[in-house]
Amino acid sequence: SAVVARLSGASATAGYGRGFGREGSRFLYDLPVRPGPDPHISRYERYAGTLAALGFPAPGRGFLTPALPPEAAEEVRLFLTRRGLREGGYLFAFVGTSRAQAHKRWPLQRFLELARLARQRLGIPTVLGWGPEEAELVRAVPEEAHLHVSPDWKLPALLGAIAGAAVFAGADTGATHLAALVGVPPFAPGGQVLFTRVSESGALIALN
Repeated sequence: SAVVARLSGASATAGYGRGFGREGSRFLYDLPVRPGPDPHISRYERYAGTLAALGFPAPGRGFLTPALPPEAAEEVRLFLTRRGLREGGYLFAFVGTSRAQAHKRWPLQRFLELARLARQRLGIPTVLGWGPEEAELVRAVPEEAHLHVSPDWKLPALLGAIAGAAVFAGADTGATHLAALVGVPPFAPGGQVLFTRVSESGALIALN
């Protein structure tokens, strides 16, 4: 990416400086940036720190409120209504990963176990979301009173359904980051499902 920036013809290029950039990329930037005192910060903090270091306004604090196209919002509303679900009253479990990151995918059977335990211990149903790589996988999942497989949603509708959830479960993938940004407590499960309750703050108490 540093080479592409250099070849772009831009009057000035900026990128991560020492300790933050990789493979000597800092030597190709006109403005090597240190977005924070320590490289061990989240990507979001890196981006915010980079903006600040370059003199741009930092992003606002707090969670983001998605502005959905009306048709996407209506699609989600109809899905929830037809299944007797209410906003803020379900677990959104996302089984999707990209093909290149398939090793991060939690086994489908574990998600089904999670849905069963969410009903038994938390008293909430589960919406099971998926991506293009899981179309065949979820086709055989039976619809039950506590388990609702989502349609083949485009990104705006998927975001709307995630934003309306009480809690979110998924792999280290884009949907999990979206949940965090809109204020839905996320967790990335692994191993056995051993959880007890939703805390007062809305976070799922979980041990894996």
